[in-house]
Amino acid sequence: MLEQLLVQKKLQHYITYVKNLIIGLAEEFQTEKVHYRRILPVIDRLFSHENKEFLSFFNGKKNRESLQLLQLMHQQGEIINEGKGYYSVLPTRVIQFPEEETNILVSSYDFMSNESYCGLAQLPINQQIIYPVLKPDDYSYRPVLTGIMSILEKKLSLLNLDISEMIRFISGRQQKTSLVTNIKEGEWFIAIHETPFNSKNFYVALKRDNTIYGTYILKQNYLRICFALCDYYGIENKYTVNPLINGLVEIYFNRQLPREELSLLNLIALPNCYENPKKFITHELQLGNIQSILESLKLKEME
Repeated sequence: MLEQLLVQKKLQHYITYVKNLIIGLAEEFQTEKVHYRRILPVIDRLFSHENKEFLSFFNGKKNRESLQLLQLMHQQGEIINEGKGYYSVLPTRVIQFPEEETNILVSSYDFMSNESYCGLAQLPINQQIIYPVLKPDDYSYRPVLTGIMSILEKKLSLLNLDISEMIRFISGRQQKTSLVTNIKEGEWFIAIHETPFNSKNFYVALKRDNTIYGTYILKQNYLRICFALCDYYGIENKYTVNPLINGLVEIYFNRQLPREELSLLNLIALPNCYENPKKFITHELQLGNIQSILESLKLKEME
């Protein structure tokens, strides 16, 4: 646990450093945005002196650690990807959570250490708010699960594809099958089509009148649609809270979370890794805020 908290402080340090680096390079070259090729070599040099415990946080296999840091900062609203490899710094905002009126600074340059705070963002040094204030829903919009299925149904068309695998939501759980004949009339499921280039495309599908209809799922929407299907079929998803020391707790999820909830959780909790984290450390004072984030997915704490 101590190692994870040290990772948090280092991440906060590097996030602040990279923002100042981008601003400095923009001023030097008289531009409003900076290409990642000017940023990454500097981060790489700094990371070359870091220990394995810190670098293991960046667990993505496709990109090097420095690029993953930029992606994390973009995901968290610290910087913005302007396209074609260019980044710029976003204005400072305050995200105000309901419990304890917790105020979190995003894209700020101030830093305050606080033992009851474990997020990747920053806390204001003083309580006087001088920046725009956003509620969590304004910072990260999350569609209501109950409305997703009706939207998808309007997009359905004949799915004339070879289906290699299906994900069903039955018997209180999510399960894979390769037999289309198992699908019942009126059943929603996820159909997987393998392309000639060894990649997979995912579709939300419905069997109706003995015919399969479906609509393509964008990668960024896949996890939320899975939660919507779980809700549709009454499948409960839960998380556990385990006490640590000094008021800290570890939260464990048995499945991946959509990126919107991840971005909000990262503000007030420390993920165990960058890519698809399932464990977070936070303070018990933040549990009410954690619950408010997870309500959108109808996640409940395991009793």
